[in-house]
Amino acid sequence: MTTAPAPVAPAPPLSRNRDFALLWSGEAVSVLGSMTTLVILPVLAVSLGASAGWMGVLTAAVWLPWLVLGLPAGAWVDRGDNRRLMIAADLLGALVLASVPLAWALGVLGLPHLVLAALGSGVKDVVFRTAYPGLLTRLVRPQDLEAANGRV
Repeated sequence: MTTAPAPVAPAPPLSRNRDFALLWSGEAVSVLGSMTTLVILPVLAVSLGASAGWMGVLTAAVWLPWLVLGLPAGAWVDRGDNRRLMIAADLLGALVLASVPLAWALGVLGLPHLVLAALGSGVKDVVFRTAYPGLLTRLVRPQDLEAANGRV
């Protein structure tokens, strides 16, 4: 005999939805970090003497996870807890990117390290961006979904 799932309280209006406000502020921090990474990694690569080939590899490393993991990530995210996956992705992405200034401070930063950091950042973005819409639809009322997407 199975039991019915516990009823979920309806989401408050968007202007008073604490969960949406937390998601929105977390998204802002995540996007700021991702966009900063897209600017800083190539600048660091140039300062390390990267050739055009290395710059291409660095750019490809950011986008390759979308090509390779995009579809499987969708199926994987649908089976998991979107919120936890997004938090874990951001924390792992922060750790990967924190290795760059640490390696620089230790004097061991090289182009392969930057490529691996870009790859890690790309994987983080795939998981985070794939989980985002599913969480948003659970946090806001259907009539507020358009406004919530507009704010993001």
